[in-house]
Amino acid sequence: MNGCICCTVRGDLVEALKRLRKRLATFKFDGVIIETTGLADPAPVAQTFFVDEVISEMYSLDSIITVADAKCILDRLHDEKPEGVENEAVEQVCFADKVLLNKTDLADEEKLAKIEKEIKALNPTTKILRCLHSKVDPKELLNIKAFELDRVLDFDPEFLDEEAEHMLACTMKLSHLYPAKSREMSTKSCSRTRYNVSSLKIVTISTGTRVSLPSRE
Repeated sequence: MNGCICCTVRGDLVEALKRLRKRLATFKFDGVIIETTGLADPAPVAQTFFVDEVISEMYSLDSIITVADAKCILDRLHDEKPEGVENEAVEQVCFADKVLLNKTDLADEEKLAKIEKEIKALNPTTKILRCLHSKVDPKELLNIKAFELDRVLDFDPEFLDEEAEHMLACTMKLSHLYPAKSREMSTKSCSRTRYNVSSLKIVTISTGTRVSLPSRE
């Protein structure tokens, strides 16, 4: 099964995960990696592993990984959105257990430091890894047990409410970072996100760049 998963197709995701589980006896696998689109809200995807009782028994959410493009991430974080529209880049940063700051060759040290400062302002607990061509050690992405429900509930108290709009407390952080834009900006966005799921686990990586895992010698 390949392809991107949009946050609006939870039903399809649930069915796909159930089918994978049934095939586990025949096709052994250690985990599942889910890649969303760069415009996806990570909340509904991650929420699936807590609000769906069958899925929560089959899988555990291992981590949410977001890939941020060093060349344009600041522009995306500063994007002005219409009232009621969420900034996907901000939300993806807020949800990320780990951020891969990619294309570092396209930004100088001053800009990289500014990016890291803004990411930390939105998500103080996330770990930031600088990389080129998204090349990182697989040990930094898989089976890291980084997802913490309590941390998510701190900034999104309605995370487990399927009917909620998930307007994050990150909005308050945005108002502090960009006071002139706080009325136009809402709370969600960043890059591409991946979830590691496993039994089993989930990984998600945000925004447009794929992660490249080094080949084994």
